[in-house]
Amino acid sequence: MDYHNFFRAMLPPGYDWGRSVSLSFPGKPKAVQSFRFANAGKFARKYQPQETLEWKNYIRLLAMEQLGEDWIPIKAGTPTCVLYYFAFPFPADMSKKEQARIEAGEARLHARRPDMCDNLRKGLNDALSGVVWEDDAVIAMDSGVKAMDFRPRIEMHVYELVKKQ
Repeated sequence: MDYHNFFRAMLPPGYDWGRSVSLSFPGKPKAVQSFRFANAGKFARKYQPQETLEWKNYIRLLAMEQLGEDWIPIKAGTPTCVLYYFAFPFPADMSKKEQARIEAGEARLHARRPDMCDNLRKGLNDALSGVVWEDDAVIAMDSGVKAMDFRPRIEMHVYELVKKQ
């Protein structure tokens, strides 16, 4: 299925694709939890685990490499559409027969944890703030797919939405 044209047909009247970029991040998609809290005397301190900070830096660096020096982050107030593809490795309990069917082209959706909305998209969008967009609040439209694949990775297609003239 041609997802780009599928989503183009779903754009609100008067809008079309504008500037766009495609990004790919090799490795198993990571679910990023919200901040954690720890007691520091009488006060609570909020923090993110070191592993989360390292993963966000990894995403930022790969995005900067792919975007190049000419990329200007999408400005606040610019409606943006993001399409996500999260490719997970096969679970340990998947049979070789099922893996062979996937290798032959059969799609296999990933209907296990982590959940897509809260944990997969949120951490990724936060990591790309200041790089792809000034702030992830610009995302006005999005959709994603979680699947199993031989090449674990995250793929994103980001489109600025522009008013037709």
